[in-house]
Amino acid sequence: MMNFTREMGFYFWPLALIAIAVVGLALTALARLRQAGPADSATVEHNVNSVLFWGCVAAVVGILGQFHGIYQALKVISMAEAVAPPIIWGGLAVSFSSTLAGLAILLVAALLWAALRAGLHKRERQLRAA
Repeated sequence: MMNFTREMGFYFWPLALIAIAVVGLALTALARLRQAGPADSATVEHNVNSVLFWGCVAAVVGILGQFHGIYQALKVISMAEAVAPPIIWGGLAVSFSSTLAGLAILLVAALLWAALRAGLHKRERQLRAA
């Protein structure tokens, strides 16, 4: 795991912060969903949608990290006289670490968002029935 996070370089920190933010927003949305009244629906919905938004940002940051890594690798390869194909493929594999992390955060955020949306719809049905 340490090797995976080291391979992400700088992009580990923004992705880690976004992951923490996604979990924090989901917990906040869940707490507000359980205690909110009918007037708080817009605020709760905003919190729920923020979970998915930051998941998408994580995916974009991960892809940006991959492109940045490939760009740096191509600059070094262009200056080298000879480069073995296994080194190139190894570098390409390392470049996917930030993309994988960003997409994993997006997956978790999307699942949390779907669960929170279902809870929001359930609460709205209960409020209408009351």
